[in-house]
Amino acid sequence: MRTLGRTDAARVDQAAMERLGLPRAVLMENAARAVADAAMRLASGLPEPVAFVALCGKGYNGGDGLAAARLLATAGRDVRLVDAEPGDLGALGPETAANRTAALRLGLPAAEPDDPDLFGDGRSWVVLDAVYGTGFRGAGLPPAVRALFARVRAARGPRLRVLAVDLVSGTDADTGAVADGAVPADATVAFVLPKTGSVAMPGLLAAGRLLVAPIGFPTRFADAVLGPPDAVWADDAWTAAQAPVRARDAHKGDFGKAVVVGGAPGMPGSVRMAAEAAGRSGAGRTWGVVPEGILASCAAALPETMWRAFASEDADAAAAALKALLDGRDACAIGPGLPVDPFAESLVAA
Repeated sequence: MRTLGRTDAARVDQAAMERLGLPRAVLMENAARAVADAAMRLASGLPEPVAFVALCGKGYNGGDGLAAARLLATAGRDVRLVDAEPGDLGALGPETAANRTAALRLGLPAAEPDDPDLFGDGRSWVVLDAVYGTGFRGAGLPPAVRALFARVRAARGPRLRVLAVDLVSGTDADTGAVADGAVPADATVAFVLPKTGSVAMPGLLAAGRLLVAPIGFPTRFADAVLGPPDAVWADDAWTAAQAPVRARDAHKGDFGKAVVVGGAPGMPGSVRMAAEAAGRSGAGRTWGVVPEGILASCAAALPETMWRAFASEDADAAAAALKALLDGRDACAIGPGLPVDPFAESLVAA
């Protein structure tokens, strides 16, 4: 799956508005619906009663959070709002301002960042991190945001979950750098496609479980706008798509012969894992060559591999036997768990 950096994400949103005629308010509502759904799923594992609090910034990310809070309230949930960035609310964009007005007119309480009832009073809490999205730049969070996030981190425990809106606030969308004081999420709802900052370290560690949600158009539209990606995120779906399709009448002999050589007394793990990887990656037949002392454990752990012990403790004899075994084979991996000594050097030279 491709990922989007700061500029690409903005280009895709702009193209959706210009080429598809989707107003930003529609994109924001679709994003908010995905956030609300994910928040309710996250809440399902928490003890009742569960309250939701949306920490909202002044940009589009804050608008997504405000709209999600309204949808949660519409679903009958206990929801609070927190303006995470103090100052003139006149700086809000029109869509964000409209969602804030709607939420307040519906009676959603606007709590102060230092409200003592937040994250406490015997409730479980789902925190929506909607302070900064892809537009975050710079190494530091403002003091007021750091103080609010410090309260969230202090309250972390079995009754509090954090859901990031598109990107963990304080994460650089291009590099994955995470500002000091950011709050790691239990899950992140990424819109359209994952953001590069959520799959690059250390942003990957902060993102939690990564959920990808459409906001009104398929991902192929992003490909049409941006062209072929320079790189892709090798997620499970992408990896599965790379596997060649095998004929129904195929035989294991059609898919190559691999030999894995390694191990040492008391160290069977790495050579066993390498042999298993050879089979999982497509080798039709796999042989494993290990010291006599770990032969039985390797065979018991991975019976589909054809295991052999080194033919002799004499380096030259063992190398000659290995060379004979390699005749007619397609690939050899040598080294996992193998000591660095003259015996191993003879095997490599074979």
